[in-house]
Amino acid sequence: MKKTKKKNPYFKEIIAGINEAIEFEKGNINLRTKTVNVTLVKKVKATEIVESRKHLSYRA
Repeated sequence: MKKTKKKNPYFKEIIAGINEAIEFEKGNINLRTKTVNVTLVKKVKATEIVESRKHLSYRA
């Protein structure tokens, strides 16, 4: 007996979005875009994270 795979209900939407992105990149369609500025954060050591969690009484 062959098992049937359960289809992801979002698969069609994901594929449609990917196809739109490809068409946009090719210049075939216009999409609404937004520019976002990214701020880099300083590197943090694992020990600093542990100490912060202890200070905030956070348990993972």
